[in-house]
Amino acid sequence: MLLFLVFQLASINLVTFVAYGVDKRAAQKGDWRVPESNLHTLEFLGGWAGALLGQKFFHHKSKKRSYQTFFWMMMLFEAALVFVILRFLHII
Repeated sequence: MLLFLVFQLASINLVTFVAYGVDKRAAQKGDWRVPESNLHTLEFLGGWAGALLGQKFFHHKSKKRSYQTFFWMMMLFEAALVFVILRFLHII
């Protein structure tokens, strides 16, 4: 079970990081963009670390205040959700 969880988190973070790179490249070329809602969905599914790395590495979505506000609110919600689940399972 733990191995599956590690694999899932690594996979979703890699996909999220790549999505940021694809969107940054598309923005530079004027091509079709990855919708922000898709990026937020990937972040919520556990790809927040890949998103944070993508924002720093590609210098993408890091200055858009509305995006950053939603991103950090979602991270706080996800952290609280993980805390509640771990408490419910008596892990912490």
